[in-house]
Amino acid sequence: MDEKENIMCTMFEDHSLILPSGTVSYKYTESLVIPIKVVESWANKYKVKINPTKSKFVMCPCKKDITHVPRLKMNNIAIKQSRILKYLGLLFDGSLTWRSHLKTVSEEVNYLQNKQIDFQEQLGG
Repeated sequence: MDEKENIMCTMFEDHSLILPSGTVSYKYTESLVIPIKVVESWANKYKVKINPTKSKFVMCPCKKDITHVPRLKMNNIAIKQSRILKYLGLLFDGSLTWRSHLKTVSEEVNYLQNKQIDFQEQLGG
């Protein structure tokens, strides 16, 4: 990706992440067209199928208000905006806090603890 555009792309197994950086949200739509096309071309070249309906984007504004929500497309299908993005097992929200991730992990731990207690009770212990 072009360093001047302040865009970074990273891929690992079946996860792809395009990270743009900028000061005004209205520029994201046009600045992300080429990086998305590069990912599409790479996927086509190596016969990797990217499901645009599973693709999401999250806005992480420095300020609270977003003046423009980008209209991003992959393979001519709109990419939906989300409040939370899961990447490599970690959950990221627009505030870049760990709240969403920690809440989910806590819920999973509680669920497993309850399953363990139920299992122990069934064994008579």
